Amino acid sequence: MRILAVNPGSTSTKIAIYEDENLVDEHNIKHSKEELNGCKKITEELPIRKKAIEQFLSSNNYDLNSFDGFAGRGGPLKPLKAGIYKVTKKIIDDINNGNYQTLHASLLGSMIVYEFSEITNKPSFIVDPISTDEMADIARITGHPKVKLAALTHALNVRACARKTAKELGLDFFNSNFIVAHLGGGISINAVSNGKIIDVLEGRQTGPFSPTSCGVLPVKTVIKLINKGEIQIDNIDDLYSKNGGLTAYFGTDDVKELLEKSKEDKNIRDVLEAMCFQIAKAINAQKTILKGIYNCVIITGGLAKSEVILGWIKRWLPENEKYYIIPGEHEMEALALGALRALKNEETILEY
Repeated sequence: MRILAVNPGSTSTKIAIYEDENLVDEHNIKHSKEELNGCKKITEELPIRKKAIEQFLSSNNYDLNSFDGFAGRGGPLKPLKAGIYKVTKKIIDDINNGNYQTLHASLLGSMIVYEFSEITNKPSFIVDPISTDEMADIARITGHPKVKLAALTHALNVRACARKTAKELGLDFFNSNFIVAHLGGGISINAVSNGKIIDVLEGRQTGPFSPTSCGVLPVKTVIKLINKGEIQIDNIDDLYSKNGGLTAYFGTDDVKELLEKSKEDKNIRDVLEAMCFQIAKAINAQKTILKGIYNCVIITGGLAKSEVILGWIKRWLPENEKYYIIPGEHEMEALALGALRALKNEETILEY
């Protein structure tokens, strides 16, 4: 069976083509900031990203109708159980009507594959969406009764890497504990217990800042800056999705470029080290809900490819910490294999 997986990020759209379990082609479509910043709403990016995918497929002799199914990244929709969902009009309506938890490019994943389904009459799915919510009740409570923390995280890659680690260490995924640090354009630090993500510290709520997100900020200071006109309320969502963090400091989310410049620029180095400090602090914090009982710390995502970044993070963690490093992101494989399991009726398709 042939699967097309689609994963929209803040400034790019990743696509991968699988024949059963085998990757046969992949491509990361880069979108210029000028092109995307011209869109007032995230849904206005849909035709831009869809057209770019269609152009890649056409130029590489892939017929859209040759695919048996499509898998899109599931965004921060309403709280959902982990698993596989068929993309329906109800999901698309919720996105168009703003019925989601926070603004994120991944919301376009459902929309793109749904349009491909409409064209081809082939099914489309989302797998372990960002709004996967199996968080422990105690982890939701804040200091104000009207404010609850949401389980927004990189559930797809986090669960895929935890499964992979458990398998390679000879452990039962549903009887193991891990702390999984997903380090990409967005950053999330996850406590995974017995197959469930029971607590999350991430860059859109309470976690470290990242290349594209501002992370946890002191609320009183932010309110003062809004009152002074130094931060615009209309720009708040962008600060937590694509224009915060390193982008706000330096105008780029390219960590490789910034690491090179940091050799001569102390300010850049200080900010990068602070990001790593916040990552380590969040990893240590997630030991609390696991009561200190966990098999290892898993570090994954694009930033896990950098020995410098890993070294700065490890500086703040115990010397005897056990690590399992999985560089890069494994979301495309997780999407494709999830869709394949659905098409083969090997896993129950959940209702949105």
